[in-house]
Amino acid sequence: MNKRLRILTIAFTAAVISAAGCRDKIVETEEPAIKYGFDEIGAKLEEAYQSDSQEKLDSVFALWRDAIPSFTKSQRSSLNDTVRQIYEIFEEFYTPEDLNRITGGYHENFETDFRYVVIQNSIDYAVTDTNPRFYYYKGVETLERKISDFRPTPQVNFPVVYLSSEADSMIYRFLYELDGERKSDHSERVAFLRHAIQLTHHHWISDYHKATMPIVFKIYVDNNLSNAFVIFRVFYQFGEAYLERNNGEWQLIDSHLTAIE
Repeated sequence: MNKRLRILTIAFTAAVISAAGCRDKIVETEEPAIKYGFDEIGAKLEEAYQSDSQEKLDSVFALWRDAIPSFTKSQRSSLNDTVRQIYEIFEEFYTPEDLNRITGGYHENFETDFRYVVIQNSIDYAVTDTNPRFYYYKGVETLERKISDFRPTPQVNFPVVYLSSEADSMIYRFLYELDGERKSDHSERVAFLRHAIQLTHHHWISDYHKATMPIVFKIYVDNNLSNAFVIFRVFYQFGEAYLERNNGEWQLIDSHLTAIE
């Protein structure tokens, strides 16, 4: 190799190494996406309302989704088998766009239009030593448990957000003063939010059910993880659902309303 060619080769190699180093440096120093806290998201919600902008309201829900994203497949697979089955039971049961499926068509209809599905971020469950349909019988043993950060991914046609305690408080502060009194334009604020989500007023306290119906109170499952019993709410009514697991898949067998408040 002559001297001139050797110099060009060395220069080219150095340039390649330098470029590769720069690429590595960009990757290493790339800033992660900023995730806003719910105080900041609440400020964005207030801004959307003051400007009467549903487009800005959509950006609030985008920030909410970023703050509490759905679990990845890897995160789901790391859960123990019982908890994974609780997720699957909920996802088979939960059809907010088809409440008739779990009520037989006898439910009340309140705030049935929405652009976002708001799912409870915690859920109680219990493991029983018999078919969970009979959990209340004398002598049946139950092991009570709670999933405090619950992020299921049901098959729905709308974006999903999870109603953590922080998110719940954000909406409450948007609607109420610090002393619990309604804000002077409370009705207008409720109407603004109802363009996007369900807000069902509580019967007994000055607040709203913010999760999209149905809301699950508790899931009972047997030791063999083959039968499940779901206690739920649809607006001001209550119901029970029974599911069975066959060939690894949960199937809704029966669901009906039982009471009204």
